[in-house]
Amino acid sequence: MRATVASAAIDPALVEEFLDWQQRLTDAERAFPGFGGSELFRQVPGVQEDWTAVFRFDTEEHLNDWVESPDRKRLLDEGAHFQNFEPHRVASPFGSWFSFGSGPQTWKLP
Repeated sequence: MRATVASAAIDPALVEEFLDWQQRLTDAERAFPGFGGSELFRQVPGVQEDWTAVFRFDTEEHLNDWVESPDRKRLLDEGAHFQNFEPHRVASPFGSWFSFGSGPQTWKLP
């Protein structure tokens, strides 16, 4: 599973517009092969000030297809005022805590 994680501070006055834009991104992602899901984590005042978006694809190739697509570029252009963040690719959105599609994790306890 391949994922991209991005965090951004969102002006409270723009939250509804941001949520609409995020939904359009998610709807477009769903149309691409290998889409594995997405999550949007709201800010938690005093704990986590940024909103965090995670989207997953089954392979690096499928992730690249989405990231390099004209559909994504168009949507990013539409939401340019929300892009005060730097996306980061990760092998799994939860590091080694969870395994997506490769069986259960084996944990060694002392």
